[in-house]
Amino acid sequence: MKRTDKNSSNPTAISPIVTGERLANSLQALGIKFIMGGESSGETLQQEPINLISGLAASNEARLRLALIPLFLEHPEFARHVRAAAQKLNASARITLQCYYSAAIWLQQEYRSRLMLKKICVCWQNVIKF
Repeated sequence: MKRTDKNSSNPTAISPIVTGERLANSLQALGIKFIMGGESSGETLQQEPINLISGLAASNEARLRLALIPLFLEHPEFARHVRAAAQKLNASARITLQCYYSAAIWLQQEYRSRLMLKKICVCWQNVIKF
């Protein structure tokens, strides 16, 4: 993950404690099984969506950057944090965030009916179990 020194003039630098492992654990804790190796144990960022989004966008690992798409598909409520997360990023990471966020929106609009049907089926499966 690209980071800047604590004494850098960039006041919006990503915190060095946002590691790939922590990002993967956070995704796992949110029910996003896109990344292998993430465990729901340990300290995660699911309660810090701005840091999670900016950490994923700024990651040096392509698998973590790409995980932005399933994050926004599974948790559309995180969309309200995109602008704040983008302000924390350098230009390259900001473009990554914009691209993957746009892709998630397009996929959601394109497959909305299928996604809704899937959620309805899951709800009915839970009802039938009772």
